[in-house]
Amino acid sequence: MIIPPELKKIITKRYNSHKNRCEGLGKIPPTKEIITEVLVESWKKGFLCDYCKTQMLIKDYPPFRHVPSIDHIKPISMGGNSLKDNLTVCCFGCNIIKGTLNGNTYIELLGKIGVGSELYKQIFKESFNGKLANKIQRKKEEQ
Repeated sequence: MIIPPELKKIITKRYNSHKNRCEGLGKIPPTKEIITEVLVESWKKGFLCDYCKTQMLIKDYPPFRHVPSIDHIKPISMGGNSLKDNLTVCCFGCNIIKGTLNGNTYIELLGKIGVGSELYKQIFKESFNGKLANKIQRKKEEQ
């Protein structure tokens, strides 16, 4: 099977991101093979977010809500693991908003706020800005 170059970039980016995050928490990250398998399976099925069922795109434009992401259904910070059965492909928007919620809890929340609603967009914006601010702060502290 031929994997498009854009998807290969996403696989590498997602792998590096999870590797760094898991190692920072002292957890075992998913292997690149597992990340590849999960993303390619989703791509073959039409790249729908497992949470909101929105079509994901290999290329997207700011605010990047529809870029594919890998999520731990049970977050690693809450004792989840990086095995295939605990990973799901979701859009970046759902991943950012879900944060450390359990997958089922997030699906319930999503049903109440509505996919693509103004509230969804506002929560995404505030969650994204908060995570970005935290990342900038961590980089400053590392220097």
